[in-house]
Amino acid sequence: MCEDIQFDTVGKEEYIGIVIDKALNLPWLNPNPENPVLEWQGKHLEQLWQQLHTLDNWRIFYRDFNVVSANI
Repeated sequence: MCEDIQFDTVGKEEYIGIVIDKALNLPWLNPNPENPVLEWQGKHLEQLWQQLHTLDNWRIFYRDFNVVSANI
């Protein structure tokens, strides 16, 4: 769904990856081809955190980077 990510604005981009053994019951987290990039809200993080704490084995990975202009 996001094979060709392109940025139209300079700034900071952040990504979160979560590895789990069992699916979470969070419908808003399911991939949506019409809107593949989730815009996080505070309620999303709270719901995610609550469900992760019910699992025995999970890992979260975070990465950020600065998008710069290609026009040098």
